[in-house]
Amino acid sequence: MNSDRLQNLEDLFLQEIREGHLKGCSVMVVHKGAAQFRGEYGTDRRDSIYRIYSMTKPITAVAVMMLMERGLIDVEEPLYRYIPEFEHMTVVTREGEVPAKNFITIADCLNMTSGMVYPGEDSVSAIRLLKEAERVAVRQEFGENISALALARSVATVPLLFEPGSRWHYGVSADVLAGLVERVTGMRYGEFLKRAIFTPLDMKDTMYVSALGDKAERLAAIYCRNDDGSVTPITDAQVEKLDSEAFCSVRATSFDGGGSGLCSTLADYSKFAMMLLNNGEYNGARILSRKTVDFLHTDQLPDRVRKTIDFEQVKGYSYSNLLRIMKDTGQARSNGTAGEYGWDGMLGTYFLIDPKEELIVIYGQQVLNGDTKTLIRKMRSIVYSAL
Repeated sequence: MNSDRLQNLEDLFLQEIREGHLKGCSVMVVHKGAAQFRGEYGTDRRDSIYRIYSMTKPITAVAVMMLMERGLIDVEEPLYRYIPEFEHMTVVTREGEVPAKNFITIADCLNMTSGMVYPGEDSVSAIRLLKEAERVAVRQEFGENISALALARSVATVPLLFEPGSRWHYGVSADVLAGLVERVTGMRYGEFLKRAIFTPLDMKDTMYVSALGDKAERLAAIYCRNDDGSVTPITDAQVEKLDSEAFCSVRATSFDGGGSGLCSTLADYSKFAMMLLNNGEYNGARILSRKTVDFLHTDQLPDRVRKTIDFEQVKGYSYSNLLRIMKDTGQARSNGTAGEYGWDGMLGTYFLIDPKEELIVIYGQQVLNGDTKTLIRKMRSIVYSAL
């Protein structure tokens, strides 16, 4: 890669900090197995630990793929075969709740076509889910040990936004998949991730907040974007509210989320990304087979469903197995590559893997309402211009 062009990344992020749009951030670029650029700016350090929120989802997808490889599940199976509470789901219609015609499959959960939502949205399903989330929080406060499986069973009491398989909508499907992993393996979800993925890949700083211990002092501070574009630190109370609304506790509770909740460093997450880029193997540890990795980032949505994707950040992309997958660089207005894939997190963490260019980009920041679309696009443009 052209190192002079990559230096434009430093100019980009230092300008963001000078203008008060960020207090700290970091970036890592890996090409053909070697780190080509690393930068830490403002308050962030090389060992800063980030709350990665929805960048937990690709890790959950890999966990589910591992069960598939072992013949323990088939992604086309109905979810209720493992979690019976999902057998008799209902769908919200103009006429009220009606029985669902289709069963939710494991693939529906992986592709966000299950009809499950997130709390905080303006729909009957979301309002009901928020009430259920509040009940779960009360149970936690009274000392109940809530597992991912128990959470999934609670989600099953909430009506669906639409008929499974008919549309795309971002929701708690990945958290339900964590419950599936617990049901199939008999292990707590966090323990499964540690044994099956984190320890083999030497991801020593990747875990749920409740497990951080002394490492918690390395957590990057969370900021909130103000109307004028500046950022200010948020309080502990705001962090708790943020966690509740995201349906993913990053407090010291028992729930290990499949959709969010993990913390990691750029170095750790790069090992996970390198494993995927290397067809399922990293540093002698085989996590997935080559064919399964191919399946992981293959678009599975039919055109009619892909057209219902309503996320601005996936314009030009499709979505499968809890990952965005570049379909049309023209529509995305990107100098990137068709087939590039990855995801991001609510506070601004981001990663991409480009198999054709043997490229990985990982970015870290912690800003609520950060609106990183333009910044990420600029970062991507700089990186691809250096190839």
